[in-house]
Amino acid sequence: MLQAIDRGQPDATTVTLFDGVPTAAVGRIVLAERTVGLKGVNGLQASRPLSLTAAGDAGAFPEGAEFLLFVGDMARARACVRLSDLLGGATRPLNITCAGGQVLRLVLLVPSMGTHAIGHLKVTLGIA
Repeated sequence: MLQAIDRGQPDATTVTLFDGVPTAAVGRIVLAERTVGLKGVNGLQASRPLSLTAAGDAGAFPEGAEFLLFVGDMARARACVRLSDLLGGATRPLNITCAGGQVLRLVLLVPSMGTHAIGHLKVTLGIA
């Protein structure tokens, strides 16, 4: 279930996972990969992702595009979210905990639907 964006959560912090134009137009595109507990650009100083949000031009992505969020086990997504929902202004609440050393990977899954140029995308993760 999706809910409206609530920017008034005092305990939540946001981390930008991706801000740019994805490198490919179709298929599975890895947008971000962070290690929980690691400092620096490849790290994520959080143990509890709370929400996922995205901003961009909804018309720049084909129908059916979605995010897959993996934590620890890269064979099974912990969350699957339609991109159109997030670009429509919704926030996807998450109920995920992470242990130190686990890898968090954000993948954009773009279906093959003719020639479709994709646009700029900014994805943020609300964390506690």
